[in-house]
Amino acid sequence: PSPPRHGVRRQRQMCIRDRSDGSISIVRVKVDDPEAYKAYALKSKPAVEAFGGKFIARSGETDILEGTDDVTRVVLVDFESMETARPWYASEQY
Repeated sequence: PSPPRHGVRRQRQMCIRDRSDGSISIVRVKVDDPEAYKAYALKSKPAVEAFGGKFIARSGETDILEGTDDVTRVVLVDFESMETARPWYASEQY
C-alpha cells in the first residue's frame, strides 16, 4: 500500500485496456481520515475531467463477500486510452 495521502491509502491502482481501446482505472483505497478524503473527493472530478476521464462508479460502503480486504472505497474511472490515463495518475491534481 502507498503512504497516506489526502486521507487515504491506495491499496492498489490498476489501468486496464478495454476492448474498444479505452482504459478503465480501478482505484481501491482505505480511508484513514474521512474529512481529508471528503475535501480530496471534491477536487477529484475536475482532475479526472482535465485528462478526459469520467467516473463510472464511486462506491459508498464496501462489503467484502469473499477473502479479506481492508478497502473502504472503490472508484472506477473511464479514459479514452491508457495513454491519457497514465498522465492523470502522475499529475499533481491527482
